[in-house]
Amino acid sequence: SNGLGFLRLNRPKALNAANKEMTGLMLDQLHAWESTEEAKAFCITSTSNRALCSGGDVKALAAALQSDPSSTLPQEALANEYKLVHAIASSQLPSVAIMDGVTMGF
Repeated sequence: SNGLGFLRLNRPKALNAANKEMTGLMLDQLHAWESTEEAKAFCITSTSNRALCSGGDVKALAAALQSDPSSTLPQEALANEYKLVHAIASSQLPSVAIMDGVTMGF
């Protein structure tokens, strides 16, 4: 291994709209890389050339609130997203994003 890790966004039908699961998995992977000396850098990219990320998955948040007005999904999803943004910004690992197509949000 060359020490380069990849965070590949893979929700092409939703233009990689960030949801709670996606940001949680990315955050877990970033923490895993930071706890090993094998990781030297990481790259954020997409499996699709249509979008890197179209922002937060507002459709899922709206659906959750329509189904249950007291749903905590919006707070949980946004908390995950902010934790991920902070983790990327404060990471000791160098990073690069390959932004092909729509690029919004984090």
